[in-house]
Amino acid sequence: MTPFLTSKQLAQELQIIPYRERKRKPRTHALKRHPFLLLLGGLLILCILRAVAVYAWPLPEQPITCNQYLEAADYPRVVHLQTQNQQMAAVQIVNDLDGGLPAALVQVITHGLQNTLDVYIFGCSMQGNQPHLTRLFTQRGLIQGAVELTPEHTFITRTLDTRLAPDVIPFLQPLQQNVYHEYAWEQGHFVPIAFPGFYPVTSQTEAEALQQSADNGQELPWNDPVTTAIQMSKDLLQWSPDPQAQLLSRTGDTAEVSLTEQSPHIVLVVTLKQLIESDSAGLWFVTDARTRGMLISRFGTLDQPLPTTLHSPLQFSGANALVDGQTTATLFDHTMTPVSRAINIPLTVHPDSSYSGTIPYANLTSGQQGVLLIKSLPRPGNLNKESGQMLLTGVILN
Repeated sequence: MTPFLTSKQLAQELQIIPYRERKRKPRTHALKRHPFLLLLGGLLILCILRAVAVYAWPLPEQPITCNQYLEAADYPRVVHLQTQNQQMAAVQIVNDLDGGLPAALVQVITHGLQNTLDVYIFGCSMQGNQPHLTRLFTQRGLIQGAVELTPEHTFITRTLDTRLAPDVIPFLQPLQQNVYHEYAWEQGHFVPIAFPGFYPVTSQTEAEALQQSADNGQELPWNDPVTTAIQMSKDLLQWSPDPQAQLLSRTGDTAEVSLTEQSPHIVLVVTLKQLIESDSAGLWFVTDARTRGMLISRFGTLDQPLPTTLHSPLQFSGANALVDGQTTATLFDHTMTPVSRAINIPLTVHPDSSYSGTIPYANLTSGQQGVLLIKSLPRPGNLNKESGQMLLTGVILN
């Protein structure tokens, strides 16, 4: 993955030297004394004028390619650069970002109380024989922002999350205080893509940083699938003491672990993958966790997957909840912190064990990836008769 782009010096200061008028010495009119020189000078002027006329004749325009046009475009004018408080941070010509065609990645920094970054991506289209810029992507106001290109021909933007609760920040690593958005080119435009894992982190950038720390010798609890699953039950489910854990399967970079909680009785099957490195040093990330048969789907359906990106109020449906139990939903933000006013929200359970719910949320930085937890637990009188049902899944919150 390429490093975050840095700003470049785009202009040089010009030193202006004041013009000083100098006295001129009187000259004699030599041409009046030499008629031959006058004739020779006239012929020379005619030759010069003839040559100028030949070279000034309009030549046919040479066709310009999209690559040449993207390299020569006047981006400060295109993005309406405000020179009082803005500067062009970088312009980079990239290939294979928009389906194999050339594009220009443009960054603009705005200086103020919070330095922000605007990110633009321009493509090129030919109209007749003339190239024209086409704006493919715009994201403005990234606080302490940056943009990163990936080897998979996607790009990731970063912005500081200024809406984190003050009491949470001291417990976060610097990378966790940012929101990361990854975009890929699909069907003619850039679309957000979700990181496959949702624990212990929810973004590709954070996962790579964790893996790098492990490669550098730091002891982390996520280098084993069973240990990772148990740690997730502590951090997200608040299970204590540790649940009974069993490795069900491990094939290549994928593992399944069962976690059994005794009271209430729940058997949670956790799927984990080595998403960054698939060798003995690769860390494990949770990609799915649910009891057998628990399902979540698009609101109003049971056969359509839940959309990756959800807006407030978040709506969903599902199946296999306890008809006579207590079924709730909790939403976590990208730092694994429960979202205020989105904790243990009651869900509607229908006689066929299907369920549906709506969770409003506010004051969240848009585009962050969080976690949705569905719990369906037996009532106190049925703890010895029924097992609880549970599901965790990653979602992008807009």
